[in-house]
Amino acid sequence: DAIVVDCATCGGAFKKAIPELLEDLGLDADKARRVAAKVKDVSEIVAERLEDLCINDSGSHEVRTVTYHDPCHLARSMGVTAEPRKILNYLPGIKLREMEGAAECCGGGGSYQFEHVAISQGITSVKSENIRATGAAMVATGCPGCRLTLRGNLQGEADPKVVHTIALLAGCLKK
Repeated sequence: DAIVVDCATCGGAFKKAIPELLEDLGLDADKARRVAAKVKDVSEIVAERLEDLCINDSGSHEVRTVTYHDPCHLARSMGVTAEPRKILNYLPGIKLREMEGAAECCGGGGSYQFEHVAISQGITSVKSENIRATGAAMVATGCPGCRLTLRGNLQGEADPKVVHTIALLAGCLKK
């Protein structure tokens, strides 16, 4: 019924880039479009079924402030923005604090950060400051490239930890 991905870049490729590439090359994109129609990010599946999860809601959770970064591929290629926030808002002990420019690129952009170092660093610097300004203990995002870029630039002692949204969920499940 669904092809579930936990990587925004992979999901974006299956959902949008590959069918478009095949069409641009004049090749038959019918199979790619059928695959694309089934691709869902894990946050879409989880957000639809939050009430079915066995969440540890014993009240012993320390409240942690989390901010969320929208990966370009997840937001633009897959159209997924509300679902990760729905998950974070559902979790006990998590207080979601939106950052300024949450939907703006982190500067990683796959190989962009290596091909255009100065521009990428400028973009990442703005994103890092927006994250720090929230006072969040963690920043969640659904893209490994974004996590790598953000982790590489949020290494100060007071900087937030960078995690996948589903990792936060996993920490709240009953064992």
